[in-house]
Amino acid sequence: MPMLSASAVLSITGSVFRTVDLACIVQLIKRIVKWFISVSMLLFTGFVTMKCSLAGKADGAASKTVRYMISGFVPLVGGAVNDAYATVRSSFDVIRGTIGTAGCLAVILIMLPPVLQIMVFRLVMWTGAAAAELLGEEIVAKLLRSVDGVLSVAQSVLVCYGVMFILCTAILMRNMG
Repeated sequence: MPMLSASAVLSITGSVFRTVDLACIVQLIKRIVKWFISVSMLLFTGFVTMKCSLAGKADGAASKTVRYMISGFVPLVGGAVNDAYATVRSSFDVIRGTIGTAGCLAVILIMLPPVLQIMVFRLVMWTGAAAAELLGEEIVAKLLRSVDGVLSVAQSVLVCYGVMFILCTAILMRNMG
């Protein structure tokens, strides 16, 4: 967010003062932010995938051990207790899947309004820049295009974090248990 603020300030300054062109600095900031978001998303999602995979395999091995011990050490009714344990474990898996799906839907519903709002703002900026170019107001068009660039970075940040939350929830649901 500080990079977005700096980018907005440089965009406005570059469009207001004709002698100073800061568009290359703004483009550099946009590229740095997008690369940082991509790398952090990749590392975080990879870490969560590895952690959940290892934990899921360990939980699966522990569950099989418990089922084997129940069926072997409990005389006469070990098989019935083993089946009851499997049924309870399966019901927890259904609950986990339902809650995970509800969590993914909640993330989508939380992230969708700001993303749509930014899309509407960007549409207004595109329309305004086109109108300013038609009327010969190059400074205003440059300002609106610069603000659109800042809004595009904000939109990509929101979309990346929303996708990252959904991916991590799906990975957690798939690999645990």
